[in-house]
Amino acid sequence: MTIQRHIVVLSLSLFIVVGSLTGGVGAVPALTEEVSTNATGHATSVSLAANDQTTDGSRIDIASYDLSTEGETLAVWSLSNGSLDTVIGSVAPDTLSGTIEIELDQTLQENQTVAVAVHSSQPMTDNVIVSDRAELTIETVPASVTFNDQTSSGQSVDIAAYTLGSDGETVAVWSVTEDGSPDQVLASVAPSS
Repeated sequence: MTIQRHIVVLSLSLFIVVGSLTGGVGAVPALTEEVSTNATGHATSVSLAANDQTTDGSRIDIASYDLSTEGETLAVWSLSNGSLDTVIGSVAPDTLSGTIEIELDQTLQENQTVAVAVHSSQPMTDNVIVSDRAELTIETVPASVTFNDQTSSGQSVDIAAYTLGSDGETVAVWSVTEDGSPDQVLASVAPSS
């Protein structure tokens, strides 16, 4: 019986100490709001927010992260049946918290949901501290060319403006048939930017 009373008294003392450290019993919920649980269910102060966004497919913007003392790396994962599949981009931030843009290893070509995770070391599925998901909408940019009527020596032509767009790589000059359809490539160039 004596042992049970000591346990009750110890529990009550511990609660009072926690309550007094956080400014009273009413302040305890505010402390728990700042502490989330990680993938294994343990309390952590590491946090991450990756919002749904429109992107060109080459990067993702992380709205906020806090590595605390546990996190080391942020990674973007593709998903397979809702589970982490392949790392498609990662970074070890220079600061413990803030916002960051993560460059992807390959440009995404279609809309997809990705997972962003804080890892305790190099990105692996077994060292995820916290994660969030974001729907990426891939913005496609149409290709366009402005080619004005001109007089030429036959050796070169001037292209007034061009946009390669999301899928473009080359600007080409074609001869055309009588109905205006492309016939033969006369010259092409793959611009560097």
